[in-house]
Amino acid sequence: STVGYGDISPATELETIWENIVVLVGACFLAGLIGAFGAYLSESDTLGFNAFREKLQKLKKYMNYRHIPEDIQSSILFFHHCRWKDSQTLDERETLQILPEPLQLDISFAVKRRVIQLVPILDSLSMIVQKRIAHALILQVYSLNNHPIIYSHGDIGWEI
Repeated sequence: STVGYGDISPATELETIWENIVVLVGACFLAGLIGAFGAYLSESDTLGFNAFREKLQKLKKYMNYRHIPEDIQSSILFFHHCRWKDSQTLDERETLQILPEPLQLDISFAVKRRVIQLVPILDSLSMIVQKRIAHALILQVYSLNNHPIIYSHGDIGWEI
């Protein structure tokens, strides 16, 4: 092995050993640096679109492994795509959980204000009650093909 352009090479056995140690340490350092950079990149996208795509791939693999029927698989994927389209996050509750409760209420109300305003009885309530209701709302996605009727007359909506 040589150093530089090949014009300088180790002359003694001790210099050869030292050169090999330097080469090994340099290779290990470079491998560690590349590994740390790769870990940083994978960690920095735990909530982005790549994480969403990875979650869907794992979900598809699981559903195929468990032999879930195609119509149920398409409903599950439809649900996750709607959730992603609506919030651009994998878990909205987890994202809000780190914030103080008043700020959670404000954000929930800002996101779900349109839904509150569509229901006249909710729209007439005080602002703090509207914010608490908005914070308690949970997105439920139904495909019209699979669930044409969500609630029938006389049903009690415990999920609301």
